[in-house]
Amino acid sequence: MTPRQERIAFQLWWFIRDTGGECTLMDMARFSGASWQTCRNITKAKGWSGMYRKVAQSHAGGRGMGQFSRSRNLILAADEALSELSGRVL
Repeated sequence: MTPRQERIAFQLWWFIRDTGGECTLMDMARFSGASWQTCRNITKAKGWSGMYRKVAQSHAGGRGMGQFSRSRNLILAADEALSELSGRVL
């Protein structure tokens, strides 16, 4: 996995644990800033497919999801720093 994928994987692992698995791929995508397809691929590769809800209906939006959109600048800065360290553009 690339540094960016590892960063997303850590975010997904944390989010799944924080929500007690009461999240969907769409919730994970909103939280991480990655596409739902990327989230699906990472959770599948890590063996986490059974750790979250598959149903599209979600109440996670009521858990303060808006606060995570404000952290987007931090995520972009982390990706940029990882790119510099690895010598690749993410």
